[in-house]
Amino acid sequence: MSTVPVSNTDSLRRNERVAGIDVARAFAMFGMLVTHYVLSRNTIVLSDIPIRFAGRAMPLFVILGGLGVTLMTKRSAVPDRALLFRGALLFTLGMALTHYSERIAVILPAYGLLFAAAIGFRRLRSWQLLPIAAVAVAVGGYTYQEFAAPERLLTVSRLLSSTRGIESLLVGGPYPFFPTAGFFIVGMWLGRLDLRSHDVAVKITRAGIGVWLGTAVASGLAEALLERTTTPNRSGFAWITLTNTTGHSQMTAWVLSAIGTSLIVLGLSLRVAWRWPRALQPFAVCGTMALTFYTVQIVLSLWIGESSIITEWLITLTIFIAFTGFALAWNHVFGAGPLEQALRVGSSKKHPRSTAT
Repeated sequence: MSTVPVSNTDSLRRNERVAGIDVARAFAMFGMLVTHYVLSRNTIVLSDIPIRFAGRAMPLFVILGGLGVTLMTKRSAVPDRALLFRGALLFTLGMALTHYSERIAVILPAYGLLFAAAIGFRRLRSWQLLPIAAVAVAVGGYTYQEFAAPERLLTVSRLLSSTRGIESLLVGGPYPFFPTAGFFIVGMWLGRLDLRSHDVAVKITRAGIGVWLGTAVASGLAEALLERTTTPNRSGFAWITLTNTTGHSQMTAWVLSAIGTSLIVLGLSLRVAWRWPRALQPFAVCGTMALTFYTVQIVLSLWIGESSIITEWLITLTIFIAFTGFALAWNHVFGAGPLEQALRVGSSKKHPRSTAT
């Protein structure tokens, strides 16, 4: 019989990282790097891979962000203040990167808005979260058709122009609050599950397969039924457009399909991290430094341009491997990543070192 008091055991469990979550986050980071650095071409097989990652890495990244918010608020002494501080820091950092990045649409401003909104979302009961996510997805499918514009990147000038800035953040930008909030809220719901349970990981994987395949079948049938009524209304909305599964289309079919693939990756990551913890530890540690990684690869993109497909893949793999090595060294000496430590300033509760176990 254990001699450790129950309260201490609970505290240890709250502070332990679930390595599978960090492995899934590392996978999302690699997918995002591929879509940013490897241009799609129609010449060789290697050029098809970025297409597979496009529109899949970002939803996984956002879902894991929502999941992380739930876990963070459970252990924070001042969760609302921590969310507000992190949201403001992410938004500010994102706008600074946006000012210099012309090639990549920076997601951090949208992330900051989601963190602020999580102050309200976290007060909802578990059974309320998924319906709210569904509403965000449904609203996004309509509003994006209505408000998306050719020049929809969020820039400092657009933000300072109140109407256009709000429009970019909420409905018309590259990562509009509607439907992106749907991913984030699903992640918050997942964070309330027992992610250390093998049965839960299996159910997450199966649910992901079901959602992914079900969306493919349903969108195909809906498209076939609606193909004769594709004329949009006066404002530009068309029901058939909602069946578009193309990455970043913001349409309902894409969102549901991306949720499905994200659940598959998360469920499998949880399972393989339990089975091969030592082999996957480098990726788990890399996953603990997602914000630092994201910022570094945005900055590097300012100097790295288009080249041959082989060169682009070599650059992508080199960046990921080099950062993984950096993450291992930094984690061994300092714990949490540099920017991750900055995020923790907003919480008064002392956190343990960020290690992947």
